Parts: sequence; structure tokens; C-alpha cells
Amino acid sequence: MIGKDFPEFNAKTLNNKNSSSFYPKNIKQKFIINIFASWCAPCWTEHEFLINLSKKNIKIIGINYKDNETNVLKYLKKLGNPYAEIYVDDLGQISILAGAYGVPETFLINEDGKIIFKHVGPIDDKIYQWLLKNIL
Repeated sequence: MIGKDFPEFNAKTLNNKNSSSFYPKNIKQKFIINIFASWCAPCWTEHEFLINLSKKNIKIIGINYKDNETNVLKYLKKLGNPYAEIYVDDLGQISILAGAYGVPETFLINEDGKIIFKHVGPIDDKIYQWLLKNIL
């Protein structure tokens, strides 16, 4: 998927529960897409890194994978919400379109909507530092 467009999709958003279209090419800046779930232990581990990235004004789009809305809201309330928007992927179809293997997975998208980096597994300090260097 590196060098390819991140797929466009329609999905319900967590915040307003309406179906919304996502067009990566319309963002016009580097940004992160993070596929996560409240039931995913490695997602809890990486969450602090996502919070720190968002504090540096790095846009992060969340894709919530096969999760329960109540649990997601509790997760975000407890750990904080680093996401500019969260799309609900109840059936895992968005994640499949993106070429994801599971959760967590993180993509760096360039100004043209192309995937320039993909990380499978939780973000650690090494990946966090790499993302900072390549976004800011």
C-alpha cells in the first residue's frame, strides 16, 4: 500500500453518528490514520504517543475497529481523545480496504492522500520519533 492512495470511504462517525464521506486527498497536509479498538491491549499502550502527537498539532484520524460505542467512549474519556475525527468500522470493511491486518495500525498520509508509511502494531518511542521527524 505504500505509495498508493488511502481509500476513500463512507462511514458513521463516532461524534455525530451520521454517515460521512472521507476523502484523504482533501486534507492537503500530512496526517496520521490510526486504526484502534478499546478492547485492544496494544492500543492502550500506544495511546499516550497519539496524545503527544495531537498536542503537537498533528492531525490524527481514528478508525475504530469492530468495537462497542460505549466502551470506546469510556476508553477516550479515561485516556483522552487525540483524534480530529473517528470513523466507526463495525464490520472491518474500511480496515480491509486500507490493507490492515489488525489493530493497532498506523498510516502516515501525505498532502496528496498517498500512504507514505505504515506501522503494524503499537507506536513506541522509535516510531513516535520517526513520525515527528517526518511530519513536522
